[in-house]
Amino acid sequence: MRRWSGATILLAGAALFYAGPARADTFDNYANGGSTTFHSLGFLPSSTLSQALGVSADGRYVVGYSIVSGSQQAFSLQINYPTQLGGPVSFGPLVSLGNLGGPPASNILSVANAASDTGLAVGQSASSSGLEGFLVTTAGSGQQALPRASSGLVPVTALGINRGGTTIVGQARTSSSPNTNDAAMWQVNSGVVSPNSATILPNYGPPNNPAGGYAAAARGITTDASVVVGQGVRAPNGANQRTEATYWTVNNGTPGVATELGFAPNLATVPNSIARAVSENGSSLAPGAGFVAVGNSSGLSPDPTPVGVNSEAAAWSVNSSFLVTARGLGYVGPTQSAQFFSQANGVSASKPYLTTVVGASSSSNTNNVNPATGREAFTMVLGDGSSPVPVMQSLKDTLNAAPYSLSLPDGPTGWKLVEATAVSADGNTIVGWGINPAGNQEAWVVILATPEPGSFMLVGIGALVLTRRRSRRRAIATSQS
Repeated sequence: MRRWSGATILLAGAALFYAGPARADTFDNYANGGSTTFHSLGFLPSSTLSQALGVSADGRYVVGYSIVSGSQQAFSLQINYPTQLGGPVSFGPLVSLGNLGGPPASNILSVANAASDTGLAVGQSASSSGLEGFLVTTAGSGQQALPRASSGLVPVTALGINRGGTTIVGQARTSSSPNTNDAAMWQVNSGVVSPNSATILPNYGPPNNPAGGYAAAARGITTDASVVVGQGVRAPNGANQRTEATYWTVNNGTPGVATELGFAPNLATVPNSIARAVSENGSSLAPGAGFVAVGNSSGLSPDPTPVGVNSEAAAWSVNSSFLVTARGLGYVGPTQSAQFFSQANGVSASKPYLTTVVGASSSSNTNNVNPATGREAFTMVLGDGSSPVPVMQSLKDTLNAAPYSLSLPDGPTGWKLVEATAVSADGNTIVGWGINPAGNQEAWVVILATPEPGSFMLVGIGALVLTRRRSRRRAIATSQS
């Protein structure tokens, strides 16, 4: 293990030059012909808190926010990978993405949620009218407010953007009496958002339409913008409202009906589920294309007791015939007070054995968790349904184990990796936030470099997770209704 601050390190046999903020920790290890790197991102000026919320599919752009003068301020950071073996890789500085000119609202000046491979970032920003969705370059120029729904109401927020930067998804206010928020999408042409009003994605209709206000949202989108995932709101036969993980197919910019992904097994009277991310493939849903959505489902109980559960990470695999297979993904473990929680935030491209999922889970390991919540970042690989069954693993423990052996320290001088928020399409770049040795929340990035094909590290975390201990999980198949 080597520890650096503003020094030259190696990544996959290439020189890695750090050019980021002055206060940063970097841990890296040269193993099996490659290198794995953990790198803290620091803060915007006059800040001591930052969180990374998104990474582009190619792993080049990281976005999130830093607290400045008590309000969230959006940032981006660029990772420059080598164009050829032996070339330099560098971490750029945090760049403020500005805002739409309004005073902070709900302590939000601006926050960036996602980035495209084309260098566009999307999120939410304060304007003179309130909180609005915004599009901006990752260089911090050209801030644009997203058009509102036809009702012209705020708030509006952008939660995702496809790889090519042509379609944004999020949420738009459609009624203020009562407050109703719908899933929405916007078209982008050459970096300029369409002036047309937001396209509203349908919510569930009769007999499942909810009475009164509700909050639907679109959170993830495939590369070709043919599939959008998020949450709809249902009230089956007039019963209690429930939020349900949902997908929409999109044909030439026109969304289809809301289609349920369903729930993992549960004991709740009124279950809820949310799809938070979708794998990048799904190419016009051609035969064999399919997609994988991940998120969380509430009201679940680990085997064999239902004590203290409020959420379990879930994955929904949808094949080209639209058959949905839903499963709970388990937990790293319970908190010290026997509470269970897990939530999946990001998923790589869908590929046999190597679909990487990241998020946060309850855990009793005090060296790893946020003391306030008892949670830590997790990673796992979904596998193909064959044995051995994939299991959820602590990200920090995985990085400290062979073959990575980063030796991230424990104790007062150690790092607690609290939440992994997103992962690149190849599964090799993971971003999130944790508690640094000074006790402050700070954004970080993990880069899992891969050497020549055929070596162990080529499969990265996936292979390691498949061979580690078994955790509580279950799987069911549900048909589309």
